[in-house]
Amino acid sequence: MRGLALLLWFLLGLARAGDAATLEFWGFSRDGKYLAFEQYGVQDGSGFPYAELYVVDVARNTLLHSAKVVEQGGGTSAEARGKVLAQSRAALARYGIVQGNQGRFAPVAGKNAPVQRVEFTALGRPRRLELTTSEAPREPSCLTQPSRLLELRLDGKALQRDTRLPASRACAYDYEIHSVFVLGSSLAVFVRVTLDGFEGPNLRWMVVSARLG
Repeated sequence: MRGLALLLWFLLGLARAGDAATLEFWGFSRDGKYLAFEQYGVQDGSGFPYAELYVVDVARNTLLHSAKVVEQGGGTSAEARGKVLAQSRAALARYGIVQGNQGRFAPVAGKNAPVQRVEFTALGRPRRLELTTSEAPREPSCLTQPSRLLELRLDGKALQRDTRLPASRACAYDYEIHSVFVLGSSLAVFVRVTLDGFEGPNLRWMVVSARLG
């Protein structure tokens, strides 16, 4: 009986897997002023495919365009991606996004909790990224984990410092630097975000951008 109980516990843990979005970095504009990325997957709970596409002002680290499609009528992930692209074509053209213009990929080492440190070279000199988190005010809608605020610093200077969490990250409780891209003086840092989900942890993506001096 004890072995059966352990087996049931293990299978229940597998069943409580959330959804993990796939990241697609579209690339920068030719002048490096803007970037675009997409994330897509299948929602936990509903099982509906979804796709989201974003265009970002690199220097200001601000969102210029966002589109989201959820296929609720039996559509596929490919259909969701096709629709979100159709909704975003004008923005991609307006900001001159060139698909595949990703610049140089800087490999990222493993996580060093509770502070993540990543070193890379850009504009001819070494750079250092540091990611730390702090506890956010309790969000009643979050199921199990306390939310965390993000701070990302480059060479000691804050690139992003959360004072509150946006709705998309209301239940985020863990962050990990995933990849770094450099195009001239343009920097894109992709961060994997773990959120409290209905069927277990959900993985989403965010970008922090800057123009290097």
